[in-house]
Amino acid sequence: YDDIQYSGWVFPPLTTVRIQKHEMGFEAFRMLLSRLSGKRKKRQRKILPVEIIVRKSSLHFQKEVQKNEKHDF
Repeated sequence: YDDIQYSGWVFPPLTTVRIQKHEMGFEAFRMLLSRLSGKRKKRQRKILPVEIIVRKSSLHFQKEVQKNEKHDF
């Protein structure tokens, strides 16, 4: 998770998810200020975009999915 630096250095290199930490922190701070100021009373949910970084730890899985067009996850 979070595409840490070492995820590409281990064997096999690990598939991870990259998040925008700055944007996540900014949104968390904005939401906290909104709650503290009384503007928002209900809990908020914000979905931020992520990017999957595919490495060799999931290469076999990728090949199987490509071979098989019908699949449920």
